[in-house]
Amino acid sequence: MGNRTPAATLHGWSEYRAAVPPPSLDEINEHLQSRGLDCVSPRTYDHYGRLVRHGYDHYIPINELDMRVKLGRHDHN
Repeated sequence: MGNRTPAATLHGWSEYRAAVPPPSLDEINEHLQSRGLDCVSPRTYDHYGRLVRHGYDHYIPINELDMRVKLGRHDHN
């Protein structure tokens, strides 16, 4: 199951960040489906956790985070 829309990814990220502890993948996907959005994949859900671990409070794409981590960039802009 891939991400078919950026809206689902961004809404999923908002849901992930809004709750402590973060909701499960199933909970996020149920919320997205109730709003007529596609589900996010386990890879995207894992990415949300990586963003938090690296100190990001806004969403950046997987490949961009990978490059920032690889280059040792710690700016969160």
